[in-house]
Amino acid sequence: MDYLSIHRMMAEETTDTTGDEVEVIDRRTLLNRLAALGIGLVGLRLLSDGQLLRVLQSAEREPEVASALSKNSGDRVVVSKGNATDLDPNASPEAIPAVGELVISPDTRRDNRVPPGQRLTTGFPITGAGPIHRIDPGHWTFSITGLVEEERELPFKEFVSLEHVKVLSDIHCVTTWSRLDNVWEGISTRAIKDLIDIRPEARFVMVHAAGGFSANLPLEDFFEEDVLFAIKHNDKELTPEHGYPVRLVVPRLYFWKSAKWVTGIEFIAENKPGYWESLGYHIRGDPWKEERYSG
Repeated sequence: MDYLSIHRMMAEETTDTTGDEVEVIDRRTLLNRLAALGIGLVGLRLLSDGQLLRVLQSAEREPEVASALSKNSGDRVVVSKGNATDLDPNASPEAIPAVGELVISPDTRRDNRVPPGQRLTTGFPITGAGPIHRIDPGHWTFSITGLVEEERELPFKEFVSLEHVKVLSDIHCVTTWSRLDNVWEGISTRAIKDLIDIRPEARFVMVHAAGGFSANLPLEDFFEEDVLFAIKHNDKELTPEHGYPVRLVVPRLYFWKSAKWVTGIEFIAENKPGYWESLGYHIRGDPWKEERYSG
């Protein structure tokens, strides 16, 4: 959603700041009226009815708002506090006090969201090798090692106290299934970057996980805005089968790169294969190029 919408949206209350009653419209009608204006943003389903109404009222009242939203040119939804008219319409997204943020993975905007060789599923298959690890968060720590000025170790409570972000993304598994419109919540990899000083020679990261599992990534992929360490999926805490307490999510690569049961990251100078890569999977794993296997 283009960030111009931020300046036209209010908080979730059902009355506006003047005390006047706000029009009551059921959710289906709200979405239909927005669609009639050319606004069919994938992130709209995550807004409350009150927020949807604010968007609709602004779009119907001001044509330039409807035009900006219909272009769907931005990459995040930010719901701001207070009266939107008090905000500077020229402010950048970073300058706006946000109470919630949804980062929209760019692949969800493709006309065809299913990569070649993939088929859609509405389920959430359990994939992986070896046993399902059942980890007590009280004994879990997140380590940051390798080519950094100072290595760190964060216990679970400190890790989850870092700023949270939500990401809307699609899943593409190398075993050929794809699942659209997943909402992950957790800690952005960029928040981890803010905790450390990475040495200049570091060009890759190795993600370590329980059971000796690992996954390699170039720093460019690891620090993309839609990459995060997830603790929730679709507003529910992760299950052990899907990586509880923390899993990495890398939306633009095959799902094996989204390591479950993560325990830490190691910054390295040279690329080297992780667990699946050492068994013949592609060193990078771009689903749009069908980078399934090496060679």
